[in-house]
Amino acid sequence: MAHNSSTMPRAVEDGTSNPAAVRRDSVTQPGKFTWTPLGGCEEDIRICSIIPGPDDAPVEVVLRNARLEEHARQYACLSYSWGDKTTVRGLVLNGFAYTVPGNLHLHLTRLRALGVTQDLWIDLLCIDQANLAERSQQVRLMGRIFSNAKMTFLAVDEGGQVLQPSAIEKAFLDLSHGSHLHDLRSFSCDDTGQEGTSPGNNIATQQLRRILVSSFWTRCWTVQETVLAREAVLMGEWGTFSWVLLREASLAYDYHRQNCCVAFVDSVTTDIRSGCYQVGNQNSRDLSMGVRD
Repeated sequence: MAHNSSTMPRAVEDGTSNPAAVRRDSVTQPGKFTWTPLGGCEEDIRICSIIPGPDDAPVEVVLRNARLEEHARQYACLSYSWGDKTTVRGLVLNGFAYTVPGNLHLHLTRLRALGVTQDLWIDLLCIDQANLAERSQQVRLMGRIFSNAKMTFLAVDEGGQVLQPSAIEKAFLDLSHGSHLHDLRSFSCDDTGQEGTSPGNNIATQQLRRILVSSFWTRCWTVQETVLAREAVLMGEWGTFSWVLLREASLAYDYHRQNCCVAFVDSVTTDIRSGCYQVGNQNSRDLSMGVRD
């Protein structure tokens, strides 16, 4: 299922579309957040929910203990690269001030903007990383956690704004439906629709480059999470669309680059050419278990 961030409803607390209606003062409790221990069952996990709110409101997350077998296909997972752990942002976790890596904060803000706020599994929020016994037990469950999720969001874009949808999804749809590369307006026009600009200098091309050269594809663990997903959805500055669409478009790109659109391919940058080839063949790789970075 392909998603378009321009049409996905935003969650609001009072059922209206008025951003002011969802604004709330975030009042944290004194003291430090402490983890509620998991039960003794091997199926025990934690699930989190994001409190709906506007993009500029503090991120608030509610965490609760749950049982995996009872929540199968009722939650979504977030797959992402941890990135620079020294760059942190604050949020509110179960009412207490808490810090997370900056890129995770960005992904949480994007999920909230898309209205994806309920029943999420996110490793840094759902596992007590300081508890080595718990972390080991939860890592053993992660294959089942991702394969039992109804959907996995692949956070492949770690930069840019919260959400700035572009024509990139339409370009992928056109490409997967047989369009030639030189017919794709997204790669021959700038963001104002003007013809004749360099194919390397428009917004769609820049966004495609960020997808294809993302460090997400270099992590064994995140690639495996993509393979395990029942439904994988790419998420970034440009909104969301399905992994299947990216794979099909990349395979089509690879066909065109070797046959009918050689001249156009020569005009785009090497990183886009190599990235399309890499993603198009991602599903045929021999993946093995890895250690999250």
